[in-house]
Formats: sequence, C-alpha cells, structure tokens
Amino acid sequence: MVAPHVVVFPFPAQGHVNGAMDLSRKLALLGVSITFVCTEAYISSMLKQGFDAGGLPIRLHGLADGLPKEKSMTDTLDQVDVLIRVTESMGPALQELLNKLNMNEDQGRVACVVYDFMLWWVGRLGKELHIPAYIFYPMSTSFYSYLLHIPDFVSEGRLPLGPHTDLNDKSNMFKIPGFPSLHVSEVPDISWDPNPVCSFAYVLRCAARWRDATGMLLNTVYELEKEVVDGLMEKAPELDIKAVGPILPASFLRGESSMSKELAESADAQRCLKWLDEQPETSVLYVAFGTIACLSEAQAQELAMGLEASKERFLWVIRNPDPQQKGEERTQLLPSGFEKRTEGRGVVLWELAPQRKILAHRAIGGFLTHCGWNSTLEALCKGVPMLCCPMFADQGMNGRWVEEMVHTGELLKREGENSIVSRNEVERMTREVISRASPLRSSAARIQDVACHAALNATGSSCKNLQAFVKTLFPG
Repeated sequence: MVAPHVVVFPFPAQGHVNGAMDLSRKLALLGVSITFVCTEAYISSMLKQGFDAGGLPIRLHGLADGLPKEKSMTDTLDQVDVLIRVTESMGPALQELLNKLNMNEDQGRVACVVYDFMLWWVGRLGKELHIPAYIFYPMSTSFYSYLLHIPDFVSEGRLPLGPHTDLNDKSNMFKIPGFPSLHVSEVPDISWDPNPVCSFAYVLRCAARWRDATGMLLNTVYELEKEVVDGLMEKAPELDIKAVGPILPASFLRGESSMSKELAESADAQRCLKWLDEQPETSVLYVAFGTIACLSEAQAQELAMGLEASKERFLWVIRNPDPQQKGEERTQLLPSGFEKRTEGRGVVLWELAPQRKILAHRAIGGFLTHCGWNSTLEALCKGVPMLCCPMFADQGMNGRWVEEMVHTGELLKREGENSIVSRNEVERMTREVISRASPLRSSAARIQDVACHAALNATGSSCKNLQAFVKTLFPG
C-alpha cells in the first residue's frame, strides 16, 4: 500500500517552520509521506543549514516568493506584513503543485494539506480541490482561541482597540472559555489597529475563515489546556479538533544524548555547552528572548545589572538589534565592563544558541524567557521553572498561563511608562528561581511528567490523537 501523502505548508517564520517540521517528522515516523512546502528562499536557507530528513520520507519544495534575498527571511517584526502579502499571492503556485502531486502515481494522491492559521486561504483551496485541509497552529491554544473569538469581539464593537481606548476602564474585560479574564490593558497587541505585528484586518480575515478547514491539530496537551480545547470543540463541533502536542522531537522529550543538532553549532556555542558541563546542577539561569524580539537598550541594561547583582550563574543569549555591529559596538547594549565583571559565573552569547540542548542540560535551574510557545513547551518538557518576560503577540497570554494555570513560572513585574523590568526585580527573582527550595521546581517536574506522558506513552492523549489523525489518511 502506498503511504498517505500529506503536504505541510507553514508560515515562513522560524517558530512556525520549526513546529511544522517537528510535526512532519512525527507524521513520517507514523508512515506518512511528507512534501514540506515553504517560500523558495526559506527552503534554500534550510538546505544551506544542512537540512537532513534522517532517512524519513520528507521532501522539501520551495514556492517562488519574488522577494529580494534580504527580505526573504523573517528576522524582524517589520517583515511580517511583507511575508503576509507574499504568501497570499501563492495560491496559484500551491494549486499547481497540488495538481502535479496528484498526478504522481508513485506518491499517490495528496491525502491532506496541513497549513498554518496565518495562511487562511489554503483551507478554501482545499475545499475547491476536495482535499482535506487541517490547520496546524504552533502557538498556544489559549491564544488561538482568543484569535478565533476576535470576530465576536468585533461584532460587539469591542475591537479593534485604538488611540481612544481607555486602558483604565476596570469593567472592560475579555473572556474566552477556559482562560482567566483579560483586562483591556492585557489583551494581545494584535487587538490594536494599528499594531506592531501585522494588520488587524489580516488577523480578522484569518479568524473569520478557520471554518474552511476540515479540522485542527493543536500544539498542546489536552490535560494542560482542557477547558480551552473543549471550548473550541463546542464552538465548532463540525471540525475534527485534536490536541497533539507537545510537537517536539521524541529524543528531546526522552532526554537522549543522541538528540540531533538544531543548527550548526558555532565554536562559541560549543564553548557555552562546555561551560555548562563545568557548572553545578540547577545552578544556571538561562536567559533568551527568541529569534525575533530585541530588548531595548534600557531593558538590556536593567537586566544586566540585575543578573550581576544576583551573584547567580547565568547564560544569556542576546539577539543584537543590529547584526552588522561587532565587537565593542554591540557590547554598548550592556553596561560598561559587565562581561568582565561577571566572567566565570556568567556567559553572554551574541548569536542563536542550541536552545533544546541548553534546556536539557543538568546545570540549568531556570529560564528567563519571552514566553514564545515553542520556548515555553521546551521548558515545560524539561521541568525548567520560568521567569516570564513577554514581549508581543501570544507571549502575554502564555505568561499568564504559566503563572496561573500550570504554576511553573512567574511573571516579572514591569514599572513605569516604558514597562521596564527593573534590576531589583531581576535580582530578586533570579535568586528565587535558582533556589533549590523554589516551589516552582516541584510544579515544573509534575507538568513535565504530564506533557511527556501525553506525547510519548502509547496511552497518552496526544499520542492517541496523532495516531487517530493518521488513521483518517488511509483510504477506507
């Protein structure tokens, strides 16, 4: 029997692509043949970075994006709108590819298209071609549920928010099933028009077209977002909705030493891992803010002074706002002499780091994070307590979820007009999370067990849900 053939099409941003590729590998291990589609430039970049399917039936296919080379990757928020316009124009190219794949007798007809929520038009195309189409959303289901309720909030006249919105109106609360109420000052920034991520009109369009899909694959654990998942099922009973997360490699979840490389590790990254080998167990705070977010100079200075004052060990990965800066220029982001004064107990890495290897390391005792969903899941699955410093998009809701729903971390308090986390707050919370007596550590260990059982055990909810999805792909 020919293996069922699934086309996977993520939005071309690193967090979205990484999650979609992890899902593709899981499906391939269950006997599914994968064609992984993205912009031509992103596929080219994956190949240059040494993409390896590991013997799995995963083929890469690039669709022409028409962008200049320097605009083809999402490194900053200001490129998101550009990529939205590009991907919206790819309908004819994707349709041509699907028709071509359907004529390939060796591969068999396309059994399903798995696409990103931000590529709303793929669901409509699936309907036109009579191909089942499932949304895979790599962010939290709580945030996803908020997005899907946006049309309701718009019809009530409550969104979008704008310059005249009263952020002090204590009665202006937003409620989605299964999540703590959000005050108007706490709602995700995509609720504003304009907002720093993408146009509100585009968010509304995506949220209005989700029912074009056949179903949804959620990157979450049912037991951890049960009420939210149930709320979505009640909102759209006609859709096949399955929680299949955490979508992370089994080798990472099991803690195997053979865990594959996330990226080509530089000499500096290798030195960081060697430095961790020399540190005591759970003694190091890992600090990182993802692949897009950049700290302001004021926030970076406060964070540095807090880490220095804490006297605790730390590994800080900094994404420089200007990648062209080198040496002394880039260190101006930090207080003068900071790296010298903290030498031995602190390491600063000015490039992407092998995050999964770092979080899996026995020396890591806490994670100061922006609460991107991938980072949040990775920390949960390694039992690492979190200090939450959300920046944009889903991160504020993720931080609330970590603090109030699973109790594996705490939100750092912000001060002043610029919402800065002070050095005193960083110092206090760093000491608290690294402390062996931290109550967060026992909660984190408990949630780690729940998440890993769901994904790895044959009786786990996510394992069973993913197998049930694959079963629908086989004819008859």
